[in-house]
Amino acid sequence: MASSLRALTDEINSSRLLFENWVLSQSGAIDSLWLTHETRLASSCEQIKKQEFREKTLISDAERCCNQLEKTASEVDAKNRETMLLKAQQQKLREEAATLQAGIASAKKEVDECLAVVTTGDTQRRYKTTELAKAVALYRDRLGVTLRRSGEGILSFVLTKVDRANPAREFVVSLRLNDNNEYEVVQCSPAVPDVAIRVRELNAAPDRFANFLAKVRAAWCSMC
Repeated sequence: MASSLRALTDEINSSRLLFENWVLSQSGAIDSLWLTHETRLASSCEQIKKQEFREKTLISDAERCCNQLEKTASEVDAKNRETMLLKAQQQKLREEAATLQAGIASAKKEVDECLAVVTTGDTQRRYKTTELAKAVALYRDRLGVTLRRSGEGILSFVLTKVDRANPAREFVVSLRLNDNNEYEVVQCSPAVPDVAIRVRELNAAPDRFANFLAKVRAAWCSMC
């Protein structure tokens, strides 16, 4: 009986030892599995953080691109409006230039016809100092030209409607005939750099007086 009890006790102890060994082996496996899971979880969290950072970066870049596109579109619209305004101003200037050229051509024709009958000497001198006053009347309404006489045979041509910002502003060129019966400049205000050249052209072709005034006026217009 005692031997049977001992044998049973030994069997129980052996079974308990086996169970404890099994539990220890399973605990190691569980710990290893849990460690692997934690490693994978940490890696997944890191990837999620990186993905979130990429998404934020993409969203920021997209917003920046949208803002830049809106700014560019606004600048393009402004440039288009400016271009349209410039085109309108250019067309207006062309129309004014065409009207001005037509007026110059008409007045020039009248002046050329008058000067064509001039001969030489004193007759030419008297004609230049008297009939030019009549010719200038042709310019008065179209180009704002008036003639002023002063002592010593000086003729002053006063032009307005030159400065678009101040149409009433006066521009003056004064001429007289010297002893050689040639024009010379007494005054040019504002100064025109090539006025001496224009006077030489006028003396070479006295019947081109209208052309002289037109060129001087064009020079003043370019200064305004």
